[in-house]
Amino acid sequence: MKGWERSMFISLNKMKGLIIELDSFSEEFDEKWDEIKSSIPILFLSDNKERLLLVKEINSKFLTYEGTLTGLFKRRKNLLNVLRFLKIESYEVVVLSRNLETLKYIQEMNVSTIHFSEESYIKFEFVGNLSDFIISNIGEVNQIISGNIVGYFSEAAATLVYNASKLEFDGLVVVTKKVYKGIESIIVSGGRYFSTNDNRYPVHQLSQRIIRNKKYHHTQVSLFSTIYNNLIRFIESQFGKVDALTRIPPRPLQPDRLIECVNSICNIRMHIQDVSKSLKCIRDYKSQRFLNQEQRQLNVKGVFEVSKNFDNKHIVILDDVVTTGSTALEAANEFYKAGAKKVTILTLAINQFKKSFNSHIPLTCQCGSELIMRFNKKNNSAFFGCINYQFCGSLGLDFIEGVQKYNNLNRVDLSEKFNDQEWLF
Repeated sequence: MKGWERSMFISLNKMKGLIIELDSFSEEFDEKWDEIKSSIPILFLSDNKERLLLVKEINSKFLTYEGTLTGLFKRRKNLLNVLRFLKIESYEVVVLSRNLETLKYIQEMNVSTIHFSEESYIKFEFVGNLSDFIISNIGEVNQIISGNIVGYFSEAAATLVYNASKLEFDGLVVVTKKVYKGIESIIVSGGRYFSTNDNRYPVHQLSQRIIRNKKYHHTQVSLFSTIYNNLIRFIESQFGKVDALTRIPPRPLQPDRLIECVNSICNIRMHIQDVSKSLKCIRDYKSQRFLNQEQRQLNVKGVFEVSKNFDNKHIVILDDVVTTGSTALEAANEFYKAGAKKVTILTLAINQFKKSFNSHIPLTCQCGSELIMRFNKKNNSAFFGCINYQFCGSLGLDFIEGVQKYNNLNRVDLSEKFNDQEWLF
């Protein structure tokens, strides 16, 4: 159970196989494959027969399969053929690749992914399609398989399971940059956010806690404050001492959802000044939810004002989710105009683009109604309860059991057949 708790693969029940898209790696990389030491099957997929033979020479236990995941009309067929070859289900396999387009498509099939990247920053245009894991050296594959590397920091910290061992506060932090009005700001985020129409939302605790916080923000203050506090520690280790902290101020007549998190952090980190009163929203603006990037920038133009001087200061601005970054970057711009040396935007999660328009199969209760994620009022842990629990009386499902059943319901159909003429392109 501990391994499952520490793993942030959303669509994985138990890892029984790893598929490596060999063609996404240069041939110079092949000498590193012997760093993988694993008891589970490791399969290399490539169109290059000679290269597959060389991989077998590196380690005779490696499996090989001739095919590709790069062709638009071949990906699904080849992936299903590999799953049949390995004799495992889609919720038992992970795909490793350097190709983001490949991984984006694989995730649409409810298959878990690892992105290999040696970049210290993720380009902002790519952060809306994050894989389950990002690694920078092949040796980390062994640690993922053994459960010694967690996924994204916020996601790991927000996954609370009843009677489970306490999760450690560690994990992957996403760092990206974006230029706004000629000034570059750093954006630090602890994980991914999936909207309610995404197939991963029903079993993703962080996303559901963020939604819950919008309605009942007092229920998540302690957890979110702890997550933000640890992420600020990361920021100070990477980008220097933080002088002041605030949050995106609410629109008029809206609740100030993150102000308690700011207060909590500043009470712990006494060297950080709470400057929430210095950043104000001076006029109302409509919701950013259904606007594109250009519309979002115009929508928030001039809505914030900084009332003090912040010469040579490092400011951190809290937000829950970043999509285009327009709102947070507009606030950051006001601090730069007030003399700030550096402004870092810190979010719990980055909004992920919907992977597929396929509808998901929901969990169902013994009474026939849908089971949805709920949170224990005593310890804030998650479980799945009936939407009609007042009349049903069912105790629902343990969180881990519910996720595994959901993945089983939404697995790839290995009996799917293809018309060969469809795969000529």
